[in-house]
Amino acid sequence: MKSKSFTETLRLRGFMVLWDLTLSSLLGIIAKLADVTV
Repeated sequence: MKSKSFTETLRLRGFMVLWDLTLSSLLGIIAKLADVTV
């Protein structure tokens, strides 16, 4: 039971980190596009 919740927490944390990286990379791409268009 305890190990299951531990893996769930790890999975959630990994998902949040992935989401964070995706968001930051998307913002970087948008910033580059804005630089190109301006």
